[in-house]
Order: sequence, then structure tokens, then C-alpha cells
Amino acid sequence: MTNTSFESDVAFIEALAELLNKSGLAELSVKREYGENDRLNVRVSKYAAQTAAQPVAVAAPSAVAAPAAPPPDTAAYEAARSAMVPGATANDAITIATELVQSADLKQVNVEVIPADITEDTGLITVRVDVPIAGNSWVTPQIFFPNATVSSEVTLMCERSPLIRLTALPALKAKKTQMNNNSGL
Repeated sequence: MTNTSFESDVAFIEALAELLNKSGLAELSVKREYGENDRLNVRVSKYAAQTAAQPVAVAAPSAVAAPAAPPPDTAAYEAARSAMVPGATANDAITIATELVQSADLKQVNVEVIPADITEDTGLITVRVDVPIAGNSWVTPQIFFPNATVSSEVTLMCERSPLIRLTALPALKAKKTQMNNNSGL
């Protein structure tokens, strides 16, 4: 990359940051193609990535260590993030979630994306990942909870025009109220 190309890229990124501030969006992602094997992928965000501590289950030692498994909520969140950007599809989200749960060797996992058809008018995206305990755990949980399922559902506002985002607010508020009522908060 030449110095001129570098300066051009820096100016491009600065322009994206300015656009981000003016538009009120939280994040922008752009892929810029210069030619074969020469591209720039940029994601500009107002906020640093935050991670939440996950509960840790302690299991009895075994001869073979279980693989580090991303929990279903990680798969649901990452899938929803991949589908919230313009041009993404429900199949993109399903692929991301499926790859994450398969990397943990989880079986019979169900991934649902709502809406199934994501358009430029889609304001909210919901991804639900269901992992049945049967076939994905050791003996004890299967004895006490043979038909139980570990589920995670994530709803995110899509990166769309301000008008589309405004029309999605009542549905997002209703979703939050429903979650609070179901959790006993």
C-alpha cells in the first residue's frame, strides 16, 4: 500500500466517523474493493465492545475435557448482529449461529430468525437458538430434565434509516415488556 493510498484510507475512515456522528447510528461497516486481493474492511463504532460475564458451571473431572462451548446466547447474539446490517439475510444469521453451536459439538440445535425475509423495511431482527438437553449433556441433567431445552433469544434494532428505526421502537418496547413479564422482574 502506498503512502497516498494510506492517506486516502485514513481520510475515508475519518469521513465514516463523521457520518456516524451526524447520523446518530451506533456503528457503520463498509467494505471497499480496490482490485483483486486489495480491499479495505472498516467498522466504525461509537462504543467499545462490551462483554458480560457468563455463569460458569463446574463439572466433575473427566478423562477427556469437553470442548469450550459458546453458550446459545452467544450464538443468538452473533447471528443477530450479522443480520442487522443492510443486505444481510436470515440465512446469514442461521449460518453464523449454526457454525458457533457446531463448533461446540452441540446436536439437534434449532435456529429461528424472525422475520424470515429481511428487507430494507425490517426494523427489528430476532434470533432464537434452542439446544435440547437430551443428547447434549451428561447423565444427570438428562435424568432430571429429559425434555428441557436451553434457549436464548436476542432482538436487535436493524441498521436502517431513522424513519424505519423509529417505527420499530414500539415493537422493541413491547418485546422488552414481554421479557420483563416472563422473567418476573
